[in-house]
Amino acid sequence: MTRTYLTYSGDVGNFQHDLIGLSKRGLYGLRLINKGKSAEEFIHRIEEVLAYNRDNSLNLEILIDLPGEKALIGKVGDGLKIEKGDTYILCNEKPDPAKNEIPTINFLTRIDRTKVFEGDVVSIADGELEMNIVFMNEHSVTCVAQNSFLLTSNRSFNIKGNKLPAHPISVDDQAFLDKIKFPDISKHIKILVSFVTQASHVKYVKDISPDFQVISKIENVISEQDLEAIIMISDGIMLGRGDLVSTSRMSEVFPFQKSIIEKCRALNKELILATGLFGDIKNSNKPSISDILDFGYLRNLKVNAFLIAGTNARHYPFETLHFMTNFEEL
Repeated sequence: MTRTYLTYSGDVGNFQHDLIGLSKRGLYGLRLINKGKSAEEFIHRIEEVLAYNRDNSLNLEILIDLPGEKALIGKVGDGLKIEKGDTYILCNEKPDPAKNEIPTINFLTRIDRTKVFEGDVVSIADGELEMNIVFMNEHSVTCVAQNSFLLTSNRSFNIKGNKLPAHPISVDDQAFLDKIKFPDISKHIKILVSFVTQASHVKYVKDISPDFQVISKIENVISEQDLEAIIMISDGIMLGRGDLVSTSRMSEVFPFQKSIIEKCRALNKELILATGLFGDIKNSNKPSISDILDFGYLRNLKVNAFLIAGTNARHYPFETLHFMTNFEEL
């Protein structure tokens, strides 16, 4: 059976998708991301989703995604239309939209200016938007957009080549872990920890929240020894292929994906594949040849848990879910 999760980013009180319809068509669970909310607000959101689950006799599993301290786009209202070839300024302090200034979180404070240069590529939203750096100073980074894109708040980004450090647990994540108390329904909730690179990251979360299963999100190429230790201590693994591609050399991505699949299978741990699945649905309402071959290859390797994310999660959840859950019959 294909277990399919949906990234769900609706605001409190706003169920933007037909979760009942998606559940009837095979949706297995939801991924809720703790971005831009206080611990109390995020806990309220989880409680609301759980109540919706209960009131509608759904049995959706909940993945609580702790994003860590990675770089994010700040608040841009209803979205900022990025135009190919235009110049934009990434900054932290009260951006002026009239000057194409874009607010960021955890970017300028973390950037290592001895390792980032003009000409480097900023990869946003798992590579859906790419911008070339043309100028930097201590207050901002000026870029030229390489493609057009509707940029929304809280999209993650990196500089190609893994030049932005990311920590698995942020201050906001810690505040949430200190407050989360769902002992009666913990069997329906799993905690997803981003940018795990060593087993100690997983142990830290397990010690704080022993009632919950912990899924480790792998988004960097790491050593075979560290990978095996992480898989052994985790209750499951998610492979974040978008950030993996942004932070790694192309030649590393395929063998690392193959290795993580084989190790999870050998150690009998669930593996959820995320990002880069059926991406062409948004263009033609059907998968491309590369979509079909990628998904078929993964299923052939006994991967049967997948995450619908990005544009597909926001605008094409039914279409994507249909191809994932009915792949063998199509």
